[in-house]
This record gives sequence, structure tokens and C-alpha cells, in this order.
Amino acid sequence: MRNEVRRVLLVEHDQAELELLAEALAEIEERRFQSACMHRYEAASVISAADAEDVLRRETFDVVVLDLSTPGTAALAAAIEAPVILLASPADEPLAMRLVRQGAQDYLLRTEVDCVPLAHALWCASERHRLLAGWRSLAMMDPVTGLYDAGGFTSFAERYWAIAAEVGLRALVFHAEVDPQGELSLMDAVAKVRGAFGDIDLIGRTGPASLSAISLRVAAAEEIRRQCAGMRFSLTLKDPVRESLEQALCENGLRLAANCASPWTQPTAPATTSRASASTPQKS
Repeated sequence: MRNEVRRVLLVEHDQAELELLAEALAEIEERRFQSACMHRYEAASVISAADAEDVLRRETFDVVVLDLSTPGTAALAAAIEAPVILLASPADEPLAMRLVRQGAQDYLLRTEVDCVPLAHALWCASERHRLLAGWRSLAMMDPVTGLYDAGGFTSFAERYWAIAAEVGLRALVFHAEVDPQGELSLMDAVAKVRGAFGDIDLIGRTGPASLSAISLRVAAAEEIRRQCAGMRFSLTLKDPVRESLEQALCENGLRLAANCASPWTQPTAPATTSRASASTPQKS
């Protein structure tokens, strides 16, 4: 409905750019009866990524608009639940494209910020996000990486753990954090993890920049470490008979709610400073 008010958070440190965005949003409201993608928008603004994180912990927004020239916004883009539109200079366009591949909905060059392009981007971002959220809740798959999402990973991990406990097998528990501003992109990290683990192992995207896995192939620990070299990860050997799944995941820096279907809402512990910490499994 065109009278529906949608909330937008603008993360922009430049006052002149912020005023241009505000003018474009005002024009969208004036013209909302001329096009299906024109809606009423209620905008709030912050000048830093830290302020945005604080606001997003307390309030809900339909779309977040991030200016990539504002420090910290690249990392923020990969860490928030709401759909994200990026504002980029021509020099930042490769970064914007990379962030779109990692989950941001769209990007606009600053020279393109006007009423119609912005209205189209806002509408598409919110609609795609709504559809993807519904799809994820049913499919338990992450649309960006093709891995299980947090809910799917949790569901299958519980089965893995129960089977391992029943037959007396030990399990390797893996967790990695990907730095959005690092040399290794999320999809590069996914490729590494896929190569390290086999078809019978469980792999999931358990947070915006988090990958987790469980394997019953304890003899493969050294090969997993080798394949994941250059990543920040933990790899530990666990005994499902003596430890619960929740304990094992928490110790590896991952905390999952029991019936969670969204990877965006899960609290994750900060990544450790070491590149790898692992218990050395003894071969059976």
C-alpha cells in the first residue's frame, strides 16, 4: 500500500550528501501516487557505523542506506539483518559489487542518487528481502552461499550429534569468522571450507560473516587445517557422549538459539586473535 510508511536509516557522515538524500525521499513521497514503487518513507540518520549499530540494536528499519565513504560501513553492511543499499563513488564500485555478492541488496553511484533511482532501489531492496526471508524460513538455506543457514545448520547438527553419541563417535567442530574488509571474501572463504570438508560433513553460514561445520571424520583434522590456512578459525575435537551440542558450539565461538531460522539474528562471540586453535585428535 502506498500509504504504508517504511522506515529508512541513512548512514552518512557528509551533511551535504545527507541533505540530498532527504530531498530525494521527500520527492518520492510527493510522487508516490505516480508509480507502484513510490512509498512514504520515514527517515532517521546517523553519522557513523558505530552509531548505526547502536540504533539498529534498539530499532527496526525496513531499509538501511550506507555510504561506503563513511568509515566502518563495509563491515556493517555484512553484519545487519535489514536490507542494505550502498552508496558508492566510482572508485568504490568494486567494493560495492563485492558487498552485493555477500548479501547487500543493491548499490547506487552517488551521481545516480535522485528520486526515481532511489525509489526503485528502496522498493526492490525491501521486496527482495521479504521474499528471501520467506524462502529461507522454508528452505533452511542461505541464498548467498548455498550453505545451510543458522536454522538449518542447528537442525541437522542436532541429528549429527545424536547419531555420534549413539554410536560413540567423536566429532570435529569448526567455526570461522570472515573479516569483511580482509583479503579473503566471504565466497572465497566458503570455497575453502567446502574444499576442506567432505560431502558427508555439515557446513553452514551461521552469521553474516560466520561459517561453521561439524565432521565425524576426526582423522581429517590436519587436512582441514591445511585447506583453511589463512582463515581465522577454531577446530576442536569433541565427545558428544560427554558434551552437549550447545556446549561444543559455544566453546567454538558460536551460540545458536534452538529454533532459529535466520542467520542474521544470532549473537556470535568475537573472533580470537589467533588464526587457529585446535585440539589434536587421536586416531581411533
